[in-house]
Amino acid sequence: MQRHIYVMLSCTNTIMGKLIRMFSHCKYNHISLASSSSLQPLYSFARYNHNSPFVGGFVEESLCRYLFSKKNTKARVYKIAVDEKTFNDFQLIIKKYSDHSSEYIYDTFGVFHGDKITNPYQQTCLSFSVFVLKKLLLLSENTHAKNTKDFEALLSSYPYVDINLSYEDKDSYVWGNDNYYKKIP
Repeated sequence: MQRHIYVMLSCTNTIMGKLIRMFSHCKYNHISLASSSSLQPLYSFARYNHNSPFVGGFVEESLCRYLFSKKNTKARVYKIAVDEKTFNDFQLIIKKYSDHSSEYIYDTFGVFHGDKITNPYQQTCLSFSVFVLKKLLLLSENTHAKNTKDFEALLSSYPYVDINLSYEDKDSYVWGNDNYYKKIP
């Protein structure tokens, strides 16, 4: 049975997302990984809650997160065919991150360092995605990405589809374990 890993690059409607796109001159500002064509759940490094832009870490994301601003979101989804072993390895990597999620934090200043990981417990969505794909041997060990545009170039051999996540479809998605909508004091 053919398995797939999905890589979603998104153009999020947040102030942070807009700032990242402005400074990087990239179309997309966020990267998430999934093992299901429904893209539920997605895995990444991001903020935990919508009202706390600098506090984050490893998160299980819902597509609802991208529609929280009541605006549509553009995304590009790459579909990477993998064998059963690679798919199982992906599941194990995600489980390791999930089991130890409290140990990981979002590297706020890492957005200026590309995929470089200076501390394995501090990552960005880019450094996390590059790390996982290298671990699975889907990217060469000597490849690097400074931003989402570079990352897209690394994925250029894989098929993709451009999608528009529509706010009108928000009820077809579930929040799952994503706590983005919960306000923190």
